[in-house]
Amino acid sequence: ECSFTCSAGISHNKILAKLGSGMHKPNQQTILPTHAAAALLHDLPASRIRGLGGDVVGGALKTEFNVSTIGELLLLSYDSLVRRFGESAKAGGGVWIYRIARGVCLDPVSDRELARSRGTGKDFHRSKTGPLRD
Repeated sequence: ECSFTCSAGISHNKILAKLGSGMHKPNQQTILPTHAAAALLHDLPASRIRGLGGDVVGGALKTEFNVSTIGELLLLSYDSLVRRFGESAKAGGGVWIYRIARGVCLDPVSDRELARSRGTGKDFHRSKTGPLRD
């Protein structure tokens, strides 16, 4: 009736659910069972996972370790990741990177506050010789 669509990913953690939600758009739900995670992640570009792209982590993975996919990331040892990125289990830390490459994410799902309002605007530019124009 309203023409809204909704895609969702359903999995055992939020990183895999997020990947699943982008797989079959629009208006479909994707279930990603635990046993299917390794196959999905293997050839996936590391930059597709939030926290593994960008200049700091993604740049270091590419330049220092020659890693561009999760399958390549799996070949790195726990010790090498912790030595380079630290012992943090939070996003960007060596422990977190090691876990994410294996489809393990212990980060809790947290609520987001809904926007209270939405607005839009348009600028009109005045011509030097004439009336207002778009």
